Amino acid sequence: MGPKSVTKADVTSWIERALERKNFKNYEISLTGKTEKGDGYFGDIVFATVAVTTRDNIKKNINLVIKHGKPSDHARKIAPVRVAFETEIHFYKNVLPAFCDPPEGA
Repeated sequence: MGPKSVTKADVTSWIERALERKNFKNYEISLTGKTEKGDGYFGDIVFATVAVTTRDNIKKNINLVIKHGKPSDHARKIAPVRVAFETEIHFYKNVLPAFCDPPEGA
């Protein structure tokens, strides 16, 4: 028996954990799309919109892109997914913010 496929409940639980860490208590999660087999990505990608209410009682939408590894053992063996994901995480966490929020006087 191979690895279990990722379900909507899995993705929703990942989003809920992230929201709770950021102290969002009131939210509604909508999964709005996903990549299909053969799209050519290292992992599977799910798109979501989260309607939240902030501590200041402001309602806003947060658009998310959730990328996760493919459940297939074969796919994991032929593609260095972990290295690719770690590189992407570094880019979005460290490199992109430097370009989006340049130092004062720059």
